[in-house]
Amino acid sequence: MEPEALDQAFEEILSGPYKQIVTTGGPIDYWPGSIGPATFAERAADYLRSKRPKVTVIAVPAPSSSIHQTYLSGVMVREWARRSGITVKSLDVFSAGTHARPSRPLYKLVFGPNVRVGVFAARNFTYDPNAWWHTTTGARAVLDEAIRLFWVKCCFWPPAPESL
Repeated sequence: MEPEALDQAFEEILSGPYKQIVTTGGPIDYWPGSIGPATFAERAADYLRSKRPKVTVIAVPAPSSSIHQTYLSGVMVREWARRSGITVKSLDVFSAGTHARPSRPLYKLVFGPNVRVGVFAARNFTYDPNAWWHTTTGARAVLDEAIRLFWVKCCFWPPAPESL
Protein backbone atom coordinates (compact mmCIF):
# COMPACT_ATOMS: atom_id res chain seq x y z
CA MET A 1 0.00 0.00 0.00
CA GLU A 2 1.06 3.57 -0.61
CA PRO A 3 1.85 5.92 2.31
CA GLU A 4 -1.56 7.61 2.07
CA ALA A 5 -3.32 4.25 2.47
CA LEU A 6 -1.02 3.24 5.34
CA ASP A 7 -1.82 6.55 7.05
CA GLN A 8 -5.52 5.67 6.83
CA ALA A 9 -4.81 2.22 8.24
CA PHE A 10 -2.85 3.74 11.09
CA GLU A 11 -5.71 6.11 11.96
CA GLU A 12 -8.07 3.12 12.17
CA ILE A 13 -5.58 1.10 14.22
CA LEU A 14 -5.10 3.88 16.76
CA SER A 15 -8.86 4.37 17.16
CA GLY A 16 -9.71 0.67 17.40
CA PRO A 17 -9.33 -2.10 19.97
CA TYR A 18 -6.42 -3.82 18.22
CA LYS A 19 -3.94 -6.01 20.10
CA GLN A 20 -1.50 -6.63 17.24
CA ILE A 21 -0.46 -4.78 14.14
CA VAL A 22 0.75 -7.18 11.48
CA THR A 23 1.84 -6.23 7.99
CA THR A 24 2.14 -8.73 5.21
CA GLY A 25 3.00 -8.85 1.54
CA GLY A 26 5.31 -10.40 -0.94
CA PRO A 27 8.68 -9.48 -2.43
CA ILE A 28 9.36 -6.07 -3.93
CA ASP A 29 11.04 -6.25 -7.31
CA TYR A 30 13.87 -3.73 -7.40
CA TRP A 31 16.36 -2.92 -10.07
CA PRO A 32 19.63 -4.81 -9.56
CA GLY A 33 21.78 -3.13 -6.97
CA SER A 34 19.03 -1.00 -5.44
CA ILE A 35 18.47 -1.16 -1.71
CA GLY A 36 15.42 -1.06 0.52
CA PRO A 37 13.06 -3.46 2.24
CA ALA A 38 12.86 -6.84 0.53
CA THR A 39 9.08 -7.22 0.93
CA PHE A 40 5.93 -5.11 1.04
CA ALA A 41 5.42 -6.41 4.60
CA GLU A 42 8.74 -4.94 5.73
CA ARG A 43 8.20 -1.68 3.83
CA ALA A 44 4.77 -1.15 5.44
CA ALA A 45 6.06 -2.08 8.91
CA ASP A 46 9.02 0.33 8.57
CA TYR A 47 6.68 3.11 7.50
CA LEU A 48 4.22 2.52 10.36
CA ARG A 49 7.08 2.33 12.89
CA SER A 50 8.42 5.65 11.59
CA LYS A 51 5.04 7.24 12.38
CA ARG A 52 5.01 6.01 15.98
CA PRO A 53 8.28 4.40 17.08
CA LYS A 54 6.77 3.02 20.31
CA VAL A 55 4.04 1.07 18.49
CA THR A 56 4.92 -2.57 17.86
CA VAL A 57 4.44 -3.64 14.26
CA ILE A 58 5.19 -7.19 13.15
CA ALA A 59 6.18 -7.79 9.53
CA VAL A 60 5.11 -11.19 8.23
CA PRO A 61 6.48 -11.46 4.68
CA ALA A 62 5.06 -13.82 2.11
CA PRO A 63 7.20 -15.50 -0.53
CA SER A 64 6.66 -15.02 -4.22
CA SER A 65 4.20 -17.57 -5.50
CA SER A 66 2.07 -18.56 -8.44
CA ILE A 67 -1.00 -19.00 -6.18
CA HIS A 68 -3.04 -15.95 -5.19
CA GLN A 69 -0.63 -13.58 -3.38
CA THR A 70 -3.30 -12.24 -1.01
CA TYR A 71 -4.28 -15.78 -0.02
CA LEU A 72 -0.64 -16.71 0.58
CA SER A 73 -0.14 -13.57 2.68
CA GLY A 74 -3.08 -14.68 4.83
CA VAL A 75 -1.57 -18.16 5.19
CA MET A 76 1.71 -16.63 6.34
CA VAL A 77 -0.11 -14.54 8.98
CA ARG A 78 -2.07 -17.61 10.16
CA GLU A 79 1.12 -19.66 10.47
CA TRP A 80 2.94 -16.82 12.24
CA ALA A 81 0.07 -16.63 14.75
CA ARG A 82 0.22 -20.41 15.34
CA ARG A 83 3.99 -20.34 15.85
CA SER A 84 3.57 -17.40 18.23
CA GLY A 85 0.89 -19.18 20.27
CA ILE A 86 -1.75 -16.61 19.30
CA THR A 87 -5.34 -17.76 18.91
CA VAL A 88 -6.98 -15.56 16.31
CA LYS A 89 -10.67 -14.99 17.02
CA SER A 90 -11.07 -11.96 14.79
CA LEU A 91 -9.00 -9.82 12.50
CA ASP A 92 -9.43 -6.86 10.22
CA VAL A 93 -7.73 -6.68 6.86
CA PHE A 94 -6.85 -3.20 5.69
CA SER A 95 -6.32 -3.10 1.96
CA ALA A 96 -5.99 -0.53 -0.79
CA GLY A 97 -9.26 0.58 -2.36
CA THR A 98 -11.09 -1.99 -4.44
CA HIS A 99 -8.59 -4.73 -3.53
CA ALA A 100 -10.35 -4.97 -0.17
CA ARG A 101 -13.37 -6.72 -1.70
CA PRO A 102 -11.59 -9.96 -2.76
CA SER A 103 -9.27 -9.82 0.28
CA ARG A 104 -12.01 -10.63 2.79
CA PRO A 105 -13.18 -13.94 1.25
CA LEU A 106 -9.57 -15.02 0.80
CA TYR A 107 -8.77 -14.38 4.47
CA LYS A 108 -12.00 -16.18 5.42
CA LEU A 109 -10.74 -19.20 3.46
CA VAL A 110 -7.42 -19.05 5.27
CA PHE A 111 -8.72 -18.57 8.81
CA GLY A 112 -11.93 -20.59 8.56
CA PRO A 113 -15.50 -20.07 9.74
CA ASN A 114 -14.66 -19.59 13.44
CA VAL A 115 -12.67 -16.39 12.84
CA ARG A 116 -14.45 -13.10 12.23
CA VAL A 117 -12.78 -11.33 9.31
CA GLY A 118 -13.48 -7.66 8.74
CA VAL A 119 -12.15 -5.49 5.97
CA PHE A 120 -11.32 -1.83 5.58
CA ALA A 121 -10.64 -0.21 2.23
CA ALA A 122 -8.29 2.74 1.98
CA ARG A 123 -9.82 5.66 0.15
CA ASN A 124 -8.37 6.11 -3.31
CA PHE A 125 -7.66 9.71 -4.24
CA THR A 126 -6.75 9.09 -7.89
CA TYR A 127 -10.39 8.79 -8.98
CA ASP A 128 -13.87 9.44 -7.61
CA PRO A 129 -15.20 6.10 -6.30
CA ASN A 130 -18.75 7.29 -7.02
CA ALA A 131 -17.88 7.94 -10.69
CA TRP A 132 -15.07 5.43 -11.24
CA TRP A 133 -16.06 4.87 -14.89
CA HIS A 134 -15.10 8.46 -15.77
CA THR A 135 -11.39 7.68 -15.67
CA THR A 136 -9.25 4.89 -17.01
CA THR A 137 -7.60 4.56 -13.60
CA GLY A 138 -10.95 4.08 -11.86
CA ALA A 139 -12.37 1.77 -14.52
CA ARG A 140 -9.26 -0.38 -14.47
CA ALA A 141 -9.16 -0.62 -10.68
CA VAL A 142 -12.83 -1.52 -10.30
CA LEU A 143 -12.98 -3.93 -13.24
CA ASP A 144 -9.70 -5.67 -12.31
CA GLU A 145 -10.90 -6.25 -8.76
CA ALA A 146 -14.39 -7.28 -9.91
CA ILE A 147 -12.78 -9.92 -12.10
CA ARG A 148 -10.53 -10.96 -9.21
CA LEU A 149 -13.53 -11.24 -6.85
CA PHE A 150 -15.48 -13.28 -9.41
CA TRP A 151 -12.49 -15.57 -9.89
CA VAL A 152 -12.03 -16.00 -6.12
CA LYS A 153 -15.72 -16.86 -5.66
CA CYS A 154 -16.03 -19.30 -8.55
CA CYS A 155 -12.63 -20.61 -9.56
CA PHE A 156 -10.11 -20.38 -6.72
CA TRP A 157 -9.45 -23.69 -5.04
CA PRO A 158 -6.79 -23.23 -2.39
CA PRO A 159 -4.02 -25.79 -2.20
CA ALA A 160 -3.98 -28.26 0.66
CA PRO A 161 -2.51 -26.65 3.82
CA GLU A 162 0.33 -29.16 3.94
CA SER A 163 1.43 -28.13 0.44
CA LEU A 164 2.13 -24.53 1.46
